[in-house]
Amino acid sequence: YVALTRAKDRLYVTGFTGKRGSIEGSWYEMVETALKPVAAEVSELDGRRRLVFEEAQSGEPDGDGAGRPGSEEMAPPVPDWISAERPEEAAPHRPISPSRPEGDEPPVRSPIDADDRNRFKRGLLVHALLQSLPDVPSGDRGMAAERYLAAPAHGLDFGLQTEIAAEVMRVLGDPALADAFGPGSLAEVPVIATIQTTTGQRVISGQIDRLAIRDGRVLIVDFKTNRPAPTTPEQVAPIYLRQMASYRAALRLIYPQADIGAILLWTDGPAWMQLPDELLDRHAP
Repeated sequence: YVALTRAKDRLYVTGFTGKRGSIEGSWYEMVETALKPVAAEVSELDGRRRLVFEEAQSGEPDGDGAGRPGSEEMAPPVPDWISAERPEEAAPHRPISPSRPEGDEPPVRSPIDADDRNRFKRGLLVHALLQSLPDVPSGDRGMAAERYLAAPAHGLDFGLQTEIAAEVMRVLGDPALADAFGPGSLAEVPVIATIQTTTGQRVISGQIDRLAIRDGRVLIVDFKTNRPAPTTPEQVAPIYLRQMASYRAALRLIYPQADIGAILLWTDGPAWMQLPDELLDRHAP
């Protein structure tokens, strides 16, 4: 359609067939049907044929021909930089990817060991519920959680379904986390920024599990699935502190006037912990 309505001087319509070998109902067939009454048929040496419709130009050409060969106004001279050697560029630093941190993480619980099998499955289910339930109206969250956990694919008995649903609803109902899971909060938020680090400017590119922006405050929440939860912020693995400090640095550029808070939420429990600014300062990128 675009080609048929935009052609200025000349238009070629060529046939194409798929595996069925038919042009029925195609643009090609419609154009061919319209041309047959007014076009001349021309045979090619290889046996193919062409339908040709042409008319002599009756109007004045568009433009004044400036810039064409033989006209007074020719193209501008070629700039000097076109033939100059390309200058050397400094190799960029590798981007910081907080969502895929480098370093040793605390060991994940095994999905094979008998003692940890239910805890591993439980962690994955808690993560899924915390990610999706905030998009459900608060009055319907409990029922939605029960329906999800009752799915036969999860293989949970009724007692375990009730227990997991209650724990998730307790987290979602915690007043300290109201902003993180409340209206307007966002899940899986991509973030990218160029920040100043101890080694110069670096690009940060990652994805925040949950982000809330309200009343001059920005809250970052990152989920840790199937990893043992520490009891104090000082016991948090340095790799996680660097991750959250990097997110905070990026968001401070995006929201320079806002107070930035960072929370780690472990599905093993579930349990959550706010990270003090002074602790993140010591792990800033």
